[in-house]
Amino acid sequence: MQDGDKLRIEEFMALLHESPQLVHLSLIQGVVRPEELAAAFNQGNKTPQPISLPSLTALILADYPTPDVLNLTLRLIHAPNLERLNLTDLNTAADGFDMDFSSSFEALGNGLLSSFERLVTLELRRISCRSRGAWELFCKKLTEVRRLALGYVSDGPPHPDNVGDVYSSYLSALLRYVDEPDLAPTSDGTTAARKPTTSINAPPEALGRTAEDMDSVSVKVFGSRSGKWATAPPECLSLIFEAGLECSSPEDKLLEVTISDEELCKFISTVTQTCKWWRQVALETPRMWSTLILNDTTPPRKLETWLTRSRAAPLSIIFKVAAMPPTPIATSLLPLLLRHLNRWAQLYFSSDGPRELESLIKAVEGKDAPLLEQLTLGHLGDDDEFTWESSPARLFNGPGSAPRLVDLNFCGVRMDWDHRPFRNLQSLALVGLQSADELKIDQFKSILLESQQLARLSLVGGVLRPGDLTTAFQRTSQTPQPISLPSLDAVLISHYSDPDILTFTFGLIHAPNLRDLRLTNLDSDAEGFDIDFAPIFEFLGTGSFSSFERLEELELRRVSCRSAAAWDGFCTKLTNLRVMSLGYISDGPTGHQDTYGGYLSALIPPIEGESMTKYPSK
Repeated sequence: MQDGDKLRIEEFMALLHESPQLVHLSLIQGVVRPEELAAAFNQGNKTPQPISLPSLTALILADYPTPDVLNLTLRLIHAPNLERLNLTDLNTAADGFDMDFSSSFEALGNGLLSSFERLVTLELRRISCRSRGAWELFCKKLTEVRRLALGYVSDGPPHPDNVGDVYSSYLSALLRYVDEPDLAPTSDGTTAARKPTTSINAPPEALGRTAEDMDSVSVKVFGSRSGKWATAPPECLSLIFEAGLECSSPEDKLLEVTISDEELCKFISTVTQTCKWWRQVALETPRMWSTLILNDTTPPRKLETWLTRSRAAPLSIIFKVAAMPPTPIATSLLPLLLRHLNRWAQLYFSSDGPRELESLIKAVEGKDAPLLEQLTLGHLGDDDEFTWESSPARLFNGPGSAPRLVDLNFCGVRMDWDHRPFRNLQSLALVGLQSADELKIDQFKSILLESQQLARLSLVGGVLRPGDLTTAFQRTSQTPQPISLPSLDAVLISHYSDPDILTFTFGLIHAPNLRDLRLTNLDSDAEGFDIDFAPIFEFLGTGSFSSFERLEELELRRVSCRSAAAWDGFCTKLTNLRVMSLGYISDGPTGHQDTYGGYLSALIPPIEGESMTKYPSK
């Protein structure tokens, strides 16, 4: 408030008197006229009596011009049940601490405002107290504090080198009453000596304090031993930390990761900097350090630290190499990871070029990955002119070397498919294989035969050799029989430019329980629709691939069908459809886009009073 707008003492006290249920009170920049405060408390026996506010639990005082004005304002209030006190930005000098608020702390220590028996949260920011006696008198009242935030707190006189965060000996006085610094709770409720630990998240030197200072500040400031969570058994805390980590864990869809290293480190920093006890438990929880998100700038020392702290826990590794060529740092990370290959549980590796991918495959050749469950390998660069330097590598150590592998995603990967390390896949995605690396029919069928629990299948671009497919399905007596996959739930087919090849590919699979089918970007012509995929819909309408009795979700994008009969035959199968997504669908000749016309009505019969594009329901 400006000086002319500030309240008279009578007005302020009347406001408090009429608000006995007041719970939160914030006073910023002084709200009572300073001259009236000074005059009122110089009247001897007519000193104003404080207004008792038993419901007041939170008080914020900020930007007070002088300690005297703050002290006189506090004398107008009595808050016996105060739980939170914030004294912030009391010293507004940008280049130092020009005011000493020792008198305020002495008054608070003598019972002014509150006995602080219920105070659990205290924040002090930009404030100076140069009297040790006043500070300790105040600290003795803080027996129930659970959370303490200090920022730019000084215990010395104004000095160019004494600006902010100078806790020094006065902090130890506060901590002596808030907590017992050298004791930590154990699982049986007793106490035991705590060993000093050092946070890796920020070097102490960067904050101008020693590692010991950092330890004391974090444990005592943000956690009291009398707090519920500070006394929780380590086993309980570990489970809580791991649950929080699972909420922050990275997930990948082909070559997209949904979490960054910054987000992961932020979660771990929050845990390790809450208090010393939490940090000690976190450091002794291997799973807290078992998710590794790496890139070209990741320091090898950080990776070494996390590998050490993860102990024997299975590792989830996200490694993205963006530099071309890769930096020396990125090159030095792979040997560190290979030492712990027996602990790999999830590996996601992507690069801007295929050369780095080839190096990784060659590095793991001949090795076992006994715990590996999810594997994503791919590159995002243009590989039109790329040729692999060597013959197809044997991924890991061939058959049986990755017995737990159930989720496989390959993008532009070259490997020896006859010596594959996996069996019993539950999810398979093959994306953008070069023509020389496409699978033979027998290889693809063998993978399907060995994966009877396969639930998700994604085929993007060329996956099978077109010549083999054409030859096999043109035979009259030796047409390949489809592999039945009763567990197959979802199929994605994308970027197939030849309707016959796609039809032959569908002919290798029988999915009786399919629920989700997506045919996207089949026609890659940006100007129009130059390919007719009517043979695909005609084949799907025969029921050879699936009866579609359980199909609930259908997506069709950038595909043309110019045969009404083929479209109608397909539509008659979709009796259980719940969700449909259509985009850039054409039923006419080249140049037509989003022309659903009469074919859409075959899929969705007109409903009186409803839009013809309404999603159908059973």
